[in-house]
Amino acid sequence: VERIKDNIKTMCTHFTKAALSAAVISCLSTPAFAQTYDQDIETLTVTGTRLPISLTKLPGSVSVLTESDINASGALQLTDLIRGLPGVSLSQSGSPGGLTELRVRGGETNHLLVLIDGVVANDVGQGSLVDLAHLT
Repeated sequence: VERIKDNIKTMCTHFTKAALSAAVISCLSTPAFAQTYDQDIETLTVTGTRLPISLTKLPGSVSVLTESDINASGALQLTDLIRGLPGVSLSQSGSPGGLTELRVRGGETNHLLVLIDGVVANDVGQGSLVDLAHLT
């Protein structure tokens, strides 16, 4: 029973990080340019469970990037923005705009689930790779 509980906690932690990573990728996939006008930004809440749970009560660590964090970072691309997050590593192949692999907590790229509107967006076996830079 304890082993099952540990497995569930591990799955929740991985799913939470994957969901947060997917949210960051899908929301911030275009280059971040300094803008001279105010713009309302929609608040996006991502959870690793079906129930709304406070960030302080989640069973794992969570990284939150606010608008001010994004503006202060000076990042021009999503990869620049998330490269410094704890537990996140990126590797890029080829020229700019080529394949970028995202790993969370040392896991392989196939251990990260990316959902867009509830549909798997990163299943190489099914040919469902999505260029996240084109999402709006």
